[in-house]
Amino acid sequence: MRVLETNPSRGEVKLRIEDEEDVWTFYSILREGDMIRARTARSVSGSSGKEKIPMTLTIKVTGAEFQPFSGVLRVKGIIVEGPDRFGLKGAHHSIKVYPGRELVLIREKGLEQLLEKLKKASERKPKVPILAIDYDEYALAIVRGQGIEWAFEGALRLPGKGDENREKALEKTLNELVKRVEEELKARDLKTIIVVGPGFLKDKVAEKLKERGFEVKVDSASMGGRAGVLEAIRKGTLKNLREELESVKAMEYLEEFAKHIGREDNLALYGLEDCLFAAKANAIKTLLIVDSLIHSLNDEEREKATELVEEAEKRGAEVIIVPKDTEAGERLWALGGVICLLRYPLEV
Repeated sequence: MRVLETNPSRGEVKLRIEDEEDVWTFYSILREGDMIRARTARSVSGSSGKEKIPMTLTIKVTGAEFQPFSGVLRVKGIIVEGPDRFGLKGAHHSIKVYPGRELVLIREKGLEQLLEKLKKASERKPKVPILAIDYDEYALAIVRGQGIEWAFEGALRLPGKGDENREKALEKTLNELVKRVEEELKARDLKTIIVVGPGFLKDKVAEKLKERGFEVKVDSASMGGRAGVLEAIRKGTLKNLREELESVKAMEYLEEFAKHIGREDNLALYGLEDCLFAAKANAIKTLLIVDSLIHSLNDEEREKATELVEEAEKRGAEVIIVPKDTEAGERLWALGGVICLLRYPLEV
């Protein structure tokens, strides 16, 4: 995301959304009450009936809809500025945010913190492909800041071990698989990949990918498919990229959370109320919260979630916003949508 202009006295920052990760970042920092100014189209009544007219509008944000990896965010709000002749103030309107979009985000308080978040987000936007394969199944995942994108998955369906055509069928299947992986990586302009799985099959695939010019890292996993990808993430295959990949950190922190709960050491809490109490006590080291709480249609829930994030950030806690429709998001949602790891034991 590129910051084009800033106007601190008005709390304004002009942005250019450059890719899908920027769309997710924008969604994660957006708060109810923010204002967005952008070029858009609005249906108005004219002499010949309703017609869509391009215009610049400013809306006060009331909500947002985002689907991970879709590349489009729909921001809903109330029009606060627009061409006077159309009398649009107070009407509802939505603005789409997508790669290539330029817009102005207006936040009356906390612009410095906002700019710092944008700077950090622009510095880390890795995409790490992982292929997990065994003799039964395979899956290619693209691990990104906003979560795990499942590119494709399937089964090898090889002849039985005693079949004389097994090796020939295996070679053909692997070549087809590698070609498909190559197409997915080139479409995303990716040059490196991690291949995991049990036994020597992963090594065969890795060699074929190297022959096609990719940089390949190989690691072990007890199985292929989705389970193999998740196992690789849990065991630390991506540890060198941990700081850049918030989706990986979220999975690791969920594992750490489970250990603290199991030990009953009072170093982990879950739920909005308890985590908000911990934030105000300056006890939170790391906070994980699903995006849908921050953009909840329930006013009380949304306000508490926003207050929690702001309190945690203000006191220097690490805050990770997790998309609900991801592996980590689903686990987090089952815990009430929010967990926190603490700096010191706290009973609530």
